Amino acid sequence: MTLDPVRAARNRDIMAAHGLDALVCRLPDNVLLLTGYWPVSSFAFAVVPREGEVVLIAVETERQEVPEEAADDVQFYSFGILGTPDPLDSVQRILADVLPALGVERGKIGIEQDFEVVAAGHGGGDVFFPGAATRATMRAAAPQADLVDAVPMLDEARTCKTPYELDKIRRANAVAAFGLGAFHELYEAGRTEAEIAAGVEDAIRSRGIGFEGAGHVRAWAQLMTGPGSALAYSLHPTTSARVVQTGDLGVLELGTSVDGYWSDLTRTLVAGPPSERQTEMYHAIVTAVDAVMEGGRAGKSAGEVDALARTQIERHGFADLFFHATGHGLGFRYHEPHPMLRPGNAERIQAGMVSSVEPGLYAEGYGGMRLEQNVAFAEDGVELLSPFPIALER
Repeated sequence: MTLDPVRAARNRDIMAAHGLDALVCRLPDNVLLLTGYWPVSSFAFAVVPREGEVVLIAVETERQEVPEEAADDVQFYSFGILGTPDPLDSVQRILADVLPALGVERGKIGIEQDFEVVAAGHGGGDVFFPGAATRATMRAAAPQADLVDAVPMLDEARTCKTPYELDKIRRANAVAAFGLGAFHELYEAGRTEAEIAAGVEDAIRSRGIGFEGAGHVRAWAQLMTGPGSALAYSLHPTTSARVVQTGDLGVLELGTSVDGYWSDLTRTLVAGPPSERQTEMYHAIVTAVDAVMEGGRAGKSAGEVDALARTQIERHGFADLFFHATGHGLGFRYHEPHPMLRPGNAERIQAGMVSSVEPGLYAEGYGGMRLEQNVAFAEDGVELLSPFPIALER
């Protein structure tokens, strides 16, 4: 595999550490992690032996999508065509040939057994998930193998990004900037939240496809305004038909996927000149982000990095309005488990970790604000991956 040799070496080293002879995965973010190919259909399988050729099993209609470098061997099957076998029957047949050819049919094979969070595929509306039918397919294809849960190994593999993967995440942030620009153009009194959010998503898709070779681009924009922005910390806030009023805070939460790599950004604007209180609150947030940029680096604990931001919020007198983590991992998904920048987390930051940095303040009945940047940690500091302007005013 030549698409990303560093990725291949990392994955195989971690497989060895976990005692795995092979991996067989079908969640799109894991196929991307293992092969460099993001399956558009969300129904491809990556077969990765610890030693030997990587095999990709993909839907026939994606033949033109698969880069030659994504795997040593690509095998295609039909999906949804009358007169062809059930897709999992086709995959089982291929696996029954591939696994013995790789010499792993009796080995310890990692599969996806315990994922609680999965990345949306390109289709978005249907998320194909490897449940009981997929496990039965694996058991039938390799009845003598020891099938084990690969989630711990996969989470470890995605923790530190390779230079190639960092470039792809930078591109996802660059595409997201098209949407942030639209937010700055559209956010004003008299427009609805839905109108503004739709304009953000339209800008990302219409300008992002083809940008630096991007093939598949999706965006999820959620806009909360006025008093409702005080709930911008909630798990999945929703855009409404509310009309923006003069003086309203508007918090845009924006997830962007570009060929399977993600950015996660937030910007806050005011519809008109900001008030003294809004300016004071936002200054506290900006100084919190600056503190992480200046003091964060590999070797610190995730809790120590969180404290860099939290101390600034406290210094400005807003400790009671900042009640979530400073940041979380991202890259192959919108949200990843490592690192988690929260109080007391002893996990050590490693070079190549990618994280959000997103301090926010939320005052019930008044409104909320957040600034979310994406960063990559290095031995000597922090790289900003999302350089789009952060002004509170348009």
